[in-house]
Amino acid sequence: MMRSSHRAPLVLFTALLIGCPAEPPTSGTSSTSGSSSGGGEGGSSNGGAGGTGGMGGMASGGAGGMGGMASGGAGGMGGMATGGAGGDAGMGGSGGAGGGAGNGVCPVGQHVCGLVCEPNSSLETCGDACEPCPSIPGGMATCNGSSCGAQCNAGDKLCNGACIDTCFTCNPTPIARCPAGFEPYTFIEESISTAVKGISNARIVVDPAGYVHAAYTNRVEPVHIEYASNRSGAWVVETVANASAQPMAGVSRAHLVMGACGAPAVAYMRTHVPAGGNAVQQVWLATKSGSTWTEELVPVPTSAADSTPSTFVTTFDIASDEAGIMYAVGRVNNSAFVMQRSLAGAWTTETLPFFVYGLEAPVMSLHKAMGVILAYGDVPKIAVKEGGVWKESVVPGAKQLLSTAFNHHPQIGVAADAEGTIYLAWGAGEANGSDTLYLSRRIAGTWTTPISHSNASGWAADNLRVWVDAKNRARLTSEAYATGGSVVPQWSLAEDDGWLRRAISTGVSGTAVGNTDDVGRLFLLVDDNMGLKMRFAACTPCSGGFCPELVAGAGVVGTSLALAVNKANEPVISYNDTTGSPGRLRFARWNGTKWTRETVTTGSAGYQSLAMDGNDRPRISYWDITNGDLKLASFDGATWNVDTVDSMGSVGAFNSMAIDKNDDTHISYFDSTNSDLKYARWAGAAWDIETVDSTGDVGRFGSMALDAQNHPHIAYLDFDAKDLKYATFDGNTWKIETIDPASSANDTSIVIDAMGRPHILYYDAAFTNDLKYAWWDGTQWVIELVLAQDDVGYAPGLNLDAEGTPHVVFSDFTAKSVRYGRKTVMGWVFQTVDKFSNVSGTNAIAIDAKGRVHLAYDDPNNSDVRYARQ
Repeated sequence: MMRSSHRAPLVLFTALLIGCPAEPPTSGTSSTSGSSSGGGEGGSSNGGAGGTGGMGGMASGGAGGMGGMASGGAGGMGGMATGGAGGDAGMGGSGGAGGGAGNGVCPVGQHVCGLVCEPNSSLETCGDACEPCPSIPGGMATCNGSSCGAQCNAGDKLCNGACIDTCFTCNPTPIARCPAGFEPYTFIEESISTAVKGISNARIVVDPAGYVHAAYTNRVEPVHIEYASNRSGAWVVETVANASAQPMAGVSRAHLVMGACGAPAVAYMRTHVPAGGNAVQQVWLATKSGSTWTEELVPVPTSAADSTPSTFVTTFDIASDEAGIMYAVGRVNNSAFVMQRSLAGAWTTETLPFFVYGLEAPVMSLHKAMGVILAYGDVPKIAVKEGGVWKESVVPGAKQLLSTAFNHHPQIGVAADAEGTIYLAWGAGEANGSDTLYLSRRIAGTWTTPISHSNASGWAADNLRVWVDAKNRARLTSEAYATGGSVVPQWSLAEDDGWLRRAISTGVSGTAVGNTDDVGRLFLLVDDNMGLKMRFAACTPCSGGFCPELVAGAGVVGTSLALAVNKANEPVISYNDTTGSPGRLRFARWNGTKWTRETVTTGSAGYQSLAMDGNDRPRISYWDITNGDLKLASFDGATWNVDTVDSMGSVGAFNSMAIDKNDDTHISYFDSTNSDLKYARWAGAAWDIETVDSTGDVGRFGSMALDAQNHPHIAYLDFDAKDLKYATFDGNTWKIETIDPASSANDTSIVIDAMGRPHILYYDAAFTNDLKYAWWDGTQWVIELVLAQDDVGYAPGLNLDAEGTPHVVFSDFTAKSVRYGRKTVMGWVFQTVDKFSNVSGTNAIAIDAKGRVHLAYDDPNNSDVRYARQ
């Protein structure tokens, strides 16, 4: 989706000038950053009018220019607030009048989103709801000014949010789609058949209409090939092929592809051993027309060795393109061939000019531009046609990795994304009985360093299946042989920096194979030895518009994290990664399509705080646990730079950071050595560090915010007295007061409102274990109980929207959930964002310029970082 760059101020005129100037004064100009510039100085006459309030809306209009011999110019009209101050009096005149109040009116063809005027046709902020329009697979998103729509190409129609061929029948009860860009992870399960007691070589396909199709070998005697689909609205299972009546006959290796308009086709092996003869193993293809299955023998080419038709095909793989043309690859001994089947059913064959090795090889993938991509070899390699000639490419470094392995695992998989990047998954067995699974990528003809999947003892991979989803991410399903010999089906997601691996069924043995639909949502075919089931990642459990997604999960991550939003209103998250030693501080950003992650620095990073500077670059304050120091990591646009802020003793826990209007950094933190609350401010050339409170054990669970004068406000715990305390600096001295005595305020979160008044959210751990909210009303502190349902309010986060409404996030110990709440005129309302069998220990909240709520938190069950946006 394109983000509009044509935005207008919220008002259409400036305040009038005072008097009639002899010479035209210069005028202030509107700004896109929230406030306007002032008017120009008058010559011998009146000063110019202040500029119109900027697009930010809440900012004031610019000040009027200084008058020359006459009056100062009038202040500019404010956007949604007040106008700027009048200009200073000149030598012979009076000061200009203040600017008028903002009228909040947008130009014709635009509407207000938050406090910003947006074009009515903006796909990012469509209609009164100001919501982004979802992308349309196969088509183009539109906005008519009030609601989102879609435009499909000729011959296509809109079906459940996607453009598909008119020959498809749209699914009337589709699975709910997620908001654009979100990765669900909650699985819903449907039973397909209880008459399945073990499957093998299965395939699953999601057609453009949203129906799911599967083919597999059912090992219930007599072993047979089955096809299952929910196209009719319920799961229907059909037998495609049975073993023949010949001696020692069998069927196996079901491969499912979709023909024209979603017509299913299943390729499989037929095997038998004639009396006194050699084994026969051939590839057959069953196609469905209406309700009838028709079988045909795939004509295998002659053997390169004896020039006679082969009757024993070692391996094969099959795929189809969007038009329904099928492509197959097979191997006879070490001679491989590629075949193509036209829509009329005619096969053409090509024998590869090189030998192909590997127990399960070759496997294939089909790409629009590159055509057939093959993967095979004891040392993994690929083959593609370039200029009409087949060319092999060996994965660099694979031979060296395999040379140290106990044996080479025969599993191999290949896929390619829309940009032409080839993904090759392959494995090596270790002496401890585990497997190391690797992913190699060939980008623009160059191989990247293989990413290691796992080498944990007792972990092994089998039934490997790899593909690329709609977000150009490699996924795979496999089986993990856990301790005791049970087989746990797994699904994995490969990112730029590593793998995410998850068990599909906790405590259940079985087989699984997966695929994704046109928006990258995961579907899994699972045989758990109790029947065949389909699992799909769904957004239906998302509460109140919050759809959680996975940010990072390759290892143990997220026990400490922080969240912010950039100028593009996209989330950025810092988090710790304690996988291995010495650990890492990591940074993730949403680029509009997917999460990208990078390492900020190595070392054990504890408490952290994140903010964006004036150049929209991140800064992260964090506690260096290894050295006991407070550090600041800053991104300069190219690299991360780490500065030690304080290293006197053990310092840096419970740090909280903010960046002021001058782009200077302020940090509050706990001095563990002296049990004091400390504060550091960058003074332009060095850090200015001072102790704020040293009376007893003070400074734990601190949170800091800055007011409009760049003065710090800090909420924290007096551990000795169990008091919630508050410290503020007026430019000369610190003022400290107790807000809630004996509350044992474990975890605080502070925000300063537009009037400069503090608001504090905290967890009362003394007696009630409740969530509390305190704010200064101008004359006194007001304390209210936000929620008092058993044990709630742990790890709270607070933010205020543009109207000053408080929004909160916290963990509910009793319900084992992450919850969100906001205050309304009727009281507090709450929603469950996510549920775990444990409790999230870190939560963060941010609100962007459009008023959208962003949440980040850790998944204690899987040691993941997760994110949800409303």
